[in-house]
Amino acid sequence: MKKVVILASSRNEQSRVIEMAQRLVKENKNEQHEYVCITPSDYHVLPPSGTREIFTEGEAEEDSCLKDDMNKIKAHILQADLLIIISPVYSHNVPGDLKNIIDRVAHWAHVFKLVAKPIFLIATAESNGSEFVLKYLERVFTAMGATVLLEKSFLLTEREKSEQEFQKIQKKINTVLEKNYLYCPNAIQEKAFQVMKKVIETYPTTHYEYQYWNNNGLFEVTSLEQYYVNIQEKRLNMIQL
Repeated sequence: MKKVVILASSRNEQSRVIEMAQRLVKENKNEQHEYVCITPSDYHVLPPSGTREIFTEGEAEEDSCLKDDMNKIKAHILQADLLIIISPVYSHNVPGDLKNIIDRVAHWAHVFKLVAKPIFLIATAESNGSEFVLKYLERVFTAMGATVLLEKSFLLTEREKSEQEFQKIQKKINTVLEKNYLYCPNAIQEKAFQVMKKVIETYPTTHYEYQYWNNNGLFEVTSLEQYYVNIQEKRLNMIQL
């Protein structure tokens, strides 16, 4: 069974964000796939503590101090075979609830925690601003290693296109879940990997990020592309078992 996780970042239960998320779950849910919808109304997430220990010692200490639902959300994201993020536009940016989630996992960019994880990015807006939201989300999640397969805006000024675009998303979801694609990093991700490798190699061996790289084989590969291959081979082997 494959898992689809939807981050629907709106507190308005009548919003297009929630409506779209609920429709995706309702029209796609079946015995073969699990769908989890995460909204600010269902999950409570506090802002990050702002301390640097999350980079040097890992996330356990912060998560134990900030008693909220972030551990559940992180588990869902990491287990997802497809992550779909749906965000409204607030002053040409994402809402605070989504920003809190992003800030709480910002350190994932140092360890490529979402390597080769397929992501859809969707933004809703009255008329403009969605391009800024999509660009921000694309930069954030590719920095964490994810593979962005779709970026789509839904504007009230283009309402006549909405149903057609929604059906295209439905088709793409099925394609991603039914086929085992081999994802590759882009040039920006590869460059980030080479820079981070040089930096983290200088860290003390007790440093959390050094240990993560060492334990997960990041130091052993010469390129992020090879790490993508290694990770995806492991996933395929687990599926076959």
